[in-house]
Amino acid sequence: MGRLVRTAFLAPLVAGVAQAAGATAIHSPSVAVALWQDPASQEEEVQDTSVLLSSHDLLEFTIEFDWRTVTRDIDTLEAQEHPAVLVYTDEAGGERRFDIKVRTRGHFRRNRRNCNFPPLWLNFPKAQMTGTVFQNQNRIKLYSHCQNGRDYYEQYVIQEYLANRLLNTVMDMSLRVRLARVTYVDTEGNEDTLTKFAFLSEHKSELEDRTNMEEMEVMGMSGREIDPHTMGIVSMFEYVIGNADWSVPTLHNIIVFEGQDFEHYAVPYDFDCTGIVNPRYARRCAGMICTDDMLQRDIPCRWRVRERLYRGFCGTGSDDEQLAQLQPFIDIFTEKKDEIYALYTENEYL
Repeated sequence: MGRLVRTAFLAPLVAGVAQAAGATAIHSPSVAVALWQDPASQEEEVQDTSVLLSSHDLLEFTIEFDWRTVTRDIDTLEAQEHPAVLVYTDEAGGERRFDIKVRTRGHFRRNRRNCNFPPLWLNFPKAQMTGTVFQNQNRIKLYSHCQNGRDYYEQYVIQEYLANRLLNTVMDMSLRVRLARVTYVDTEGNEDTLTKFAFLSEHKSELEDRTNMEEMEVMGMSGREIDPHTMGIVSMFEYVIGNADWSVPTLHNIIVFEGQDFEHYAVPYDFDCTGIVNPRYARRCAGMICTDDMLQRDIPCRWRVRERLYRGFCGTGSDDEQLAQLQPFIDIFTEKKDEIYALYTENEYL
């Protein structure tokens, strides 16, 4: 990697987002500045067929399931699907009930040392969902609250939801989300009914369909093999939200797609271990192992999530020349500054 360069090129933006989000002061960034030329690649607009993800209105629904059996099924290799019932009120005021399947997912948040309520997969009977808000949905991620008895964990959910919305603002080729208020009912009566914020995230297969791309599940791919324009936006986005918990070669919190132009595109996800969310378990996130995209080897990631590390590639020339190469990606965010701020200042649930 290139030498570290102390700079404040995005300080007003990242500090303003954090202030709007109710966060504490942000450290001045010490970043490894990595630059490249912008090939002016643009994502192609496609028709949106999702009813669920075409709205940002709060969605309320109930899930009934055997709470203890599901939340204790945390084997990352052999987690099972469990029967559940999803209940919601349709636009006409009628109650709709559907038999679905749920399964625990994830790695860090599935560990009971970190979370006593794991995130879930919701598996819908797609053929039965026609005419409902879940029309065309088959399998979708539910990002839940992590800890049952601590209300501030709901704020982490909202913060991570807004980080996804921030990405949607600057990059169409990204997973869409919908904020929800979910009531969890234990069918065995062992646990009290619980209502918490959560959010639903688009399945990668739906992103494939609406962008005419195909997922590339290839480990070891360098970030240099990703479309430079897309990689520039992704790297800058991760810097803005204070995220170093991602890697292209290991496909860690990154999905790689191949477009019809045979270019490769990176789509990031999972933003809880970031400075903008700053959860109490962030210290354990910061002890993970990352992959150095330049050296193609694992290195310890000993960072604090409230300090930003820019993990893109090194440019050429002087510091000023490198920053000039980065400027097009900075401009994408500064031009969207008001829209990004509004995500936070206009959110009534923070």
